[in-house]
Amino acid sequence: MKRLQQLLILGLGLVTPALAFAEGTCEPNEFCFQVQGYYILDFIAFVAIIVYAARKPLAAFLDKRYADVSKEIAAAHELRDAAQQKYNAYKARMDNLAVEMDKILTDARAGTEVEVQRILAEAKAQVERVTAEEQIRLDQESKRIRDELQRDAAALALKLAEQLVRERLDAATQAKLVDRALKEIEELPASANA
Repeated sequence: MKRLQQLLILGLGLVTPALAFAEGTCEPNEFCFQVQGYYILDFIAFVAIIVYAARKPLAAFLDKRYADVSKEIAAAHELRDAAQQKYNAYKARMDNLAVEMDKILTDARAGTEVEVQRILAEAKAQVERVTAEEQIRLDQESKRIRDELQRDAAALALKLAEQLVRERLDAATQAKLVDRALKEIEELPASANA
């Protein structure tokens, strides 16, 4: 409250002379201190009062603004440094991109070659296994066909032999064969007869 009173007294002290001198006569379109000069003095007094009254809040505002701006600048510097690090990392990666692509392609080719070799080995093993199974099956089928052909040939030979024997065997030849078989049986030792 005391400060406000001081400001009012100061303001009245500055404005009162201006009002007293403002009543003088001046020529138009000329600078007359009694008119324009006191306007200037009034303005200076007004600014002085504002500065005196607003000095501490203005200083606090400016200090706070300075601190806020300083923090924002520091944060901006940190962001800029982080962005610069990322940029450098990306630039290094871009510079090494050709090397990395060659490495990836080499690894892919090597992996593909290994995979191809593995697939070929598996296919070769499977072909060998299937070939072995087919060979066994072929051998079995061949043996079965051979046995079947032998049976058929034996049956056919017996049939043909029987047919030939029937055609050539007459009653007299048959009697001779029976007599000879009986003689051979009689000539066998007694142990063989028993």
